[in-house]
Amino acid sequence: MDQKPSKSNFKRVNRKKEDEMVVSYQTNGSQSVLEELYQLREPTLKVWAKKFSYLKMEEEDLFAETVSIWLKCINSYEYEPQQRILKTKDGHILYDEQGNAQTQWKRTPFNTFLFTSLRNHLRNLYKRNYSKKKTDDNGNSIDLNLISIDCEHEDGDSNKLSSLKNTLVGKDSLPSEVALVRDLVNDIADGDKDVHYVLKKFVSDCHYKKIASACQYDEGRVAVDNKDADIFINNIGSKDARDKVIEMIDGSNRYAKGYYLLNFKFNKENNTVSFEVKRKDTSVLRKTIRVLKKYREKIISV
Repeated sequence: MDQKPSKSNFKRVNRKKEDEMVVSYQTNGSQSVLEELYQLREPTLKVWAKKFSYLKMEEEDLFAETVSIWLKCINSYEYEPQQRILKTKDGHILYDEQGNAQTQWKRTPFNTFLFTSLRNHLRNLYKRNYSKKKTDDNGNSIDLNLISIDCEHEDGDSNKLSSLKNTLVGKDSLPSEVALVRDLVNDIADGDKDVHYVLKKFVSDCHYKKIASACQYDEGRVAVDNKDADIFINNIGSKDARDKVIEMIDGSNRYAKGYYLLNFKFNKENNTVSFEVKRKDTSVLRKTIRVLKKYREKIISV
């Protein structure tokens, strides 16, 4: 039986050397280097497996998973600096004078990359085992009601197989194709303005690759009084400007159940601020899923 890791089993890891060894393995594929890297991290992986073995898994099985995550990190680690968003110590994004998120080039040590990957994987395991599953009105799992964008159905006119993906509007779409998508969105929404807005945004903006994203992310514009315009003209990236945007959005009562402000930009020509938020309210998502489920049943019944 393997000896349980203890403080005496651990050797201090030279992180700079470890980074260089990972790059060396990625370049040359040396198995001896990989074995040496494994010997460095084996005690760490055993501790993680023992600590989180309560996640309805045997400690040996969880250790095998942590080894798998470690190997993926070895193969995907990027040594060169990457552009990253700047945040304050309490997690708030820093903005420049134009209201865009500030970035900087920063290199991530392999130790940090591995720790973050293990933490995220184990957090997902915890959520999978203990989080309350989302259900529909009948108490069934919401996953059972989702339909893939690639799901094929018979076209009523030609009796050929088609899918919603095939009808998405591209840059070179013909007028007839645009009209087809418009009619399809109108048919699915059936007069519901919220669902119509989400579906129109989903099929026309490549930024939204999932219906859920189109439901959660929203854009808007608020007017700025002349007396408040100086805040944005002189300090667009400051905390005062950001707080003012939040104050104006709150005053509109547009997101009663809360939101996160992602970006904002001041327009000097008409004294308005355009913004992007992620709303906490999930009612639009639930409503859209119900409508799509109803439309799926309509297609199947044809």
